[in-house]
Amino acid sequence: MGSYTIRNARYMLYLLARSFLISAAVILALSLYWGMLGSGPSEMSGQPFFILIAVLVPLMLCYQNTAVYLNLSLGACNTRRSAFAAMQIVKLAAAAAFGLLGTVTTELITYFVSGRFSFDGALFGVTALFVVFAMSAGELLGSVTHRFGRIGAIVFGLFCALVGGCIGVFISLAPSSEEIGFQMDMLTALPFWGCLAVLLLAVCFTALTWFCFMRRYVVK
Repeated sequence: MGSYTIRNARYMLYLLARSFLISAAVILALSLYWGMLGSGPSEMSGQPFFILIAVLVPLMLCYQNTAVYLNLSLGACNTRRSAFAAMQIVKLAAAAAFGLLGTVTTELITYFVSGRFSFDGALFGVTALFVVFAMSAGELLGSVTHRFGRIGAIVFGLFCALVGGCIGVFISLAPSSEEIGFQMDMLTALPFWGCLAVLLLAVCFTALTWFCFMRRYVVK
């Protein structure tokens, strides 16, 4: 099992690295572009767009891997346990990589506005937590799509619509654009029970993926 887990993890980490490099190039270019616009702090600071990109890319990657490529992995002499273990290793690596990416690019915008750059550990932790949550949800939704086909894809679309609506409500909570860093402050000020709830949901999604789908897969 160990060798299969390592082989699966290496391949998935390769895909993750490619996605990370492309995402980094895109959002760094966007941050530099916004910085060169010379916008005021009320228009640039505290925007969660880069955090959203850092969360959504791992979500789509994990969904795609589980919905489309899992059968190929299980059909190449891999066990269900090795494939599942590799998914969890990659999930932790993605949380660190994309959490760092989202935090650094967000702080880079602040640097363009104020001339000061500081790494926010709280923002990194919250971003990494949401990456774990998104990938766990991607595993579950990908498994539903793998099992039920179009119905699962529809469920995934509804999930994305629901999350998008929640994000819209979250952004609309800012009373005015003059509240510098309001949205980022809301993220870093997420209470302990809120972080714990997100983590427990991620664990529940992972457990459902294993007990309801992974253990039941029939290799074709």
